[in-house]
Amino acid sequence: MDCALTLIARGRPVKQVCDVLGVARSNMAVKLARPADWQDGRSARKTDDAGIVDEIRLLIADLPSYGYRRVWGLLRCER
Repeated sequence: MDCALTLIARGRPVKQVCDVLGVARSNMAVKLARPADWQDGRSARKTDDAGIVDEIRLLIADLPSYGYRRVWGLLRCER
């Protein structure tokens, strides 16, 4: 997506860029219409995951082959 925006900003036609890169023109139109100071809400959110990360590390220390679903199940059972 960033490549497409960069190419369009350098003067390439929107339709051509979207066709070649396989991105939707409607999505490009939305992103091009945003103000320059717009920020994605996900990047601005701060979370404190240190506690849960420590719990996960303790769970998988002996069992590194556990996937995220099994680890999540173990965390739910412990709580």
